[in-house]
Amino acid sequence: MTVRIGLADASDERVIEAAARLVEQGGITPVLIGAAPGTAPAGVEELTPPPGESTVDYLARVLEPAGLAAGVSGSLTTSAAVLRAGIRQLRTADLVCGCFAIRHHGTWATYADCVVVPDPDAAQLARIAAAAADHHQALFGTEPRVALLSFSTSGSAVHPRADKVREATRLLRATRPDLVADGEIQFDVAVDAGVAARKAPGSVLAGGANVLVFPSLEAGNIAYKVAERVGGARALGSFVLGLRRPWADLSRGCSAGDIAETAALLAGAAARTRCGKGIQAG
Repeated sequence: MTVRIGLADASDERVIEAAARLVEQGGITPVLIGAAPGTAPAGVEELTPPPGESTVDYLARVLEPAGLAAGVSGSLTTSAAVLRAGIRQLRTADLVCGCFAIRHHGTWATYADCVVVPDPDAAQLARIAAAAADHHQALFGTEPRVALLSFSTSGSAVHPRADKVREATRLLRATRPDLVADGEIQFDVAVDAGVAARKAPGSVLAGGANVLVFPSLEAGNIAYKVAERVGGARALGSFVLGLRRPWADLSRGCSAGDIAETAALLAGAAARTRCGKGIQAG
């Protein structure tokens, strides 16, 4: 099965290089949006936006009609423009959120919401957790283990912000009993089995969380950048959830490798699910 992935900003040499890598990898047909004449590598498809329409707006508009499994953009376009294009053309849920794929010591985790919702309430936080869990399952084919994070673990602190995470956990368990989830829980308890055994011996996660749900956009955005810049992790994305098709917003500082690996992750998810439907945020 060959998966077709749309790549906007194709006048960028990093996108051209990424497309060549994807062709070499096999199983993926990159579809370049707006490549300069004569620059497209062999084995790719090309689409040209009409005059006056940006490559990212065009990609969002034709993603479904053209039968593309996912869209990747942002190397030359601001995050605000990428998000607006996706939401305008592909939104299907009333809550849109976003996450990053974080690879550290050879394992993948999902951090959410690092992109869209500044200060989610408990109901929104539960829906963000469910969307991130489904995304993790689709992207990596592994069971999501969801930690709703706080500065408190199981009532160790009394504060409205901890109460919000506790309520979000209750709502998540009520609406998605299929998920392995715990909260409110501190980051070290969520990811370190030794700490979990001492501080939360009854946690179903036992220090093995792979979906980390932060209580605010501020916390999530800071956390993924600390993980990447200080902790030596690899951060890919962001991935926008709540759209009809998978939609990725790259950093303008991304490398060709980042572009290719992001596209490959989305292609793998599409191949596993055998459809191009997006992951809902509620």
